[in-house]
Amino acid sequence: HEDYTRVLAVPCDMEIAGYGTDHVNTLRLWQARSPKSVDMQLFSRGQYLQASEERTMADAISKILYPEDNHYEGKSLRLKQQYFFVSATVQSITRKHLEVYGTLRNFHEKNVIQINDTHPALVIPELMRIFMDDAGMGWDEAWNITKNSVAYTNHTIMAESLEKWPEEMVKQLLPRIYQILCELNRRLCAKLWNYFPGEWERIGSMAIISYNQIHMANLCIAMSFSINGVSKLHGEILKEDTFHDYASIMPEK
Repeated sequence: HEDYTRVLAVPCDMEIAGYGTDHVNTLRLWQARSPKSVDMQLFSRGQYLQASEERTMADAISKILYPEDNHYEGKSLRLKQQYFFVSATVQSITRKHLEVYGTLRNFHEKNVIQINDTHPALVIPELMRIFMDDAGMGWDEAWNITKNSVAYTNHTIMAESLEKWPEEMVKQLLPRIYQILCELNRRLCAKLWNYFPGEWERIGSMAIISYNQIHMANLCIAMSFSINGVSKLHGEILKEDTFHDYASIMPEK
């Protein structure tokens, strides 16, 4: 990575006691902080506001969740928030797994990550990044572990409401994640061509990246081992309507 902005993820654990049981679960929340409070070089040149800009931007990530996104800055902050929480959580999970098992090659045998709607969908390329860049796995091994570690709960049946991100924004803010998404998309489209040869419009509607947009629901469906709605009726609508083409070629999900 070059010219990146470093952000510290500080865990804040809350103990949640169950009802009528001796068990206590831990809810882990995250706070974003800058590793440096002030840039002394800028401060010494009299650029006082710019000297604390990095700290201000880091604080903004976890200060207000889901800011207004009807302008570029708000949409950009939302994307940073989604990646920040996903990356912090996945790094925490994989670190704990390594402490116990000493390897990530059995990660899918010991962990399941439930994607509750598409806001944490970046967990998929982030897992791929960790397996490849940090653990040194090849693409095929990382892909196999990832797709067997992730399940997806869909929250909407309206195609126009499914989450999408501008391709250029993801490329600019998360270049490594964007590279992984591009390769996931290329392999997915090659597979879809075998099912729907020549039907580019149909394939485009199922692709992870199409029409300059990154389609998060398609990413989740293509890379999860199990997909469900929030009710039985909702699940049937997903199979019969919203994701009918996917259900026809991946009914086991």
